[in-house]
Amino acid sequence: MAIIEAVKKKLGFDDAHEKEIGRRLENEFGSLYSALETAARKGEKVLAPLGLPNKEAEAIAEIAAEKIVPPRYEVGALVEVSSRSPEGIEQVKKTLMAAASAPSAEVHITYAGAPRYRVRITADDYKQAEKALDGVLEKIKDGVGKHDVFSFKREISRKYGGSS
Repeated sequence: MAIIEAVKKKLGFDDAHEKEIGRRLENEFGSLYSALETAARKGEKVLAPLGLPNKEAEAIAEIAAEKIVPPRYEVGALVEVSSRSPEGIEQVKKTLMAAASAPSAEVHITYAGAPRYRVRITADDYKQAEKALDGVLEKIKDGVGKHDVFSFKREISRKYGGSS
């Protein structure tokens, strides 16, 4: 693969060593691409079990990060939230801001016209994105009162980047 060849060129080792690195990566991760994708996402620490010198592991992770775009998944929902309380606007605002803090994913909540808001979650894998969306929706539901309005409709689900 071009990435291993780039590492070979950068560090100046021979063809036999290049093949050995490729073999180790395939044995550990199942495929060369999977190994490089993981190294691009998580850095050289995932290459530690291979017993490669630090200089080689760093070069592989660095070049892989430059060349490989790991897949990202986006899911979303159109949420309808309203409150009949005198402080309803502030309550909805606080609820949405609190819900936007999901630690395992990127959360974007945008205004889509009263009383609708668009929630978009972007994460490294689909299950993680779905779990984060469920958590955000649950936080919004818990944040509005019993007599206030909350409903949602799932809207977006797509993968971008990475290999098809």
